[in-house]
Amino acid sequence: MNFLSMKGAWGPVASHLYDRVVAGGIEDLYDRCISEIAALVEAGEVLDVGTGPGHAALLFARQRPRARVVGVDASPTMIGIARAKAARARQANVSFQEGDALALPFAEGRFDLVYSFASIKHWPDRARGIGEIFRVLKPGGRMVVLEADRGAPAEIVRDYARNWPFVPGPAAVSYFRNVVAAQSIDGIEATEILESTPFREWRVERFLGLPLVAMRACK
Repeated sequence: MNFLSMKGAWGPVASHLYDRVVAGGIEDLYDRCISEIAALVEAGEVLDVGTGPGHAALLFARQRPRARVVGVDASPTMIGIARAKAARARQANVSFQEGDALALPFAEGRFDLVYSFASIKHWPDRARGIGEIFRVLKPGGRMVVLEADRGAPAEIVRDYARNWPFVPGPAAVSYFRNVVAAQSIDGIEATEILESTPFREWRVERFLGLPLVAMRACK
C-alpha cells in the first residue's frame, strides 16, 4: 500500500504509517465526526465498518461507555494495531475482528447503529457493502457512512486540510482532489448507491460543513 495514494493492500508498513501519520494527525476531525454520530445512541451494539487502526471505534467507546462497539477491517495488521490500542487504553466496551465489508461476519439484525468513516472508497462493490449494513442492522437501526466528497468546494477543502501534517497547505486542494477523493464519491453517486439498496428511508448531505459526504439511513 502507498498510504498517500490509498491504493493497494494494507500491509504492515502502510498500516503503521497510516495510524501514526494520517489518522493520528486528524484526531480532532475524528472526535468531531464521532461526537455527532455517537449522539444517535446511548447504548446498544454499534459496528464500525472499515475501522482501520481503531481511532473512531475507540473514540466512540469512550464517548458511549454503555454501548458495545465492534470494529471490523479486512487488514489483519490494522486489527492488530486496534487491539493493542484498546488493551493499552483498557477500553472494555470495544472489540476488533477481521472481516470483509462486502460479507460482514455478523448475524442479521444484530446492530443498533452501523457507521463507516472513509472506508467505502475501498469497497469493490459499494452498493453490496451498504446492503450488508442493512442486513446486520436491527429494524429501526441507523446507518451513517462518511466519505471524502470529490465535489466539495475548494474553500471547504482548504479549511479541512489545515490539520494535515503530511501535505503543505498550497498543495492540499490538489492532493484532496487527485489522491484522497480520486477513488471517492460525491453526492450524486451516494444517491445512486442508496437508491439501489433495500433502504427506503435515507438522505445524502454534506457532513458538518466538511468536504465529506454523509449517507444516512434507517432500516
